[in-house]
Amino acid sequence: MSRKIFCTFLKEILKNVLTFSKLFDKMINVVSTHEKLHFMEDCQMRVIIIGTERGAFEVVEIDGSLESLQEMVGGHIECCAPAELVEKGIQMLCNEEGLLKGLAPNENLYPFFYVGPCVMVATGGEKFLSLSDKQRDYILAWLYWNLDH
Repeated sequence: MSRKIFCTFLKEILKNVLTFSKLFDKMINVVSTHEKLHFMEDCQMRVIIIGTERGAFEVVEIDGSLESLQEMVGGHIECCAPAELVEKGIQMLCNEEGLLKGLAPNENLYPFFYVGPCVMVATGGEKFLSLSDKQRDYILAWLYWNLDH
């Protein structure tokens, strides 16, 4: 094996190790986040479900249970909102194992790379809350802007 091929091979291995390390760090962070979060069980919540196909998103009312949110993303949830949404009191939830499960890329969230369906909720401290009208409108405008660019 030539030195050049070996160096290329080694770089790929290191890149994969770094990727795995980042995923592992996220998994540890998610576990600690789940321990802190409180869910609004037995309360109706307005959320936005963002499907993987372009333009597939809708505002719906759900109960605020962990199980309902997990059902929408197809597994364990992970908080993964871009900073601009977090600043507005909005959190985005996705499937924490989406990459490992090979879920389809979410075309509605470009230029960010997320896989599988996502759910937008409001946050208040360590609680998930129902989206306000203002938050709903902001998210929809943000999603439509992402579709156009």
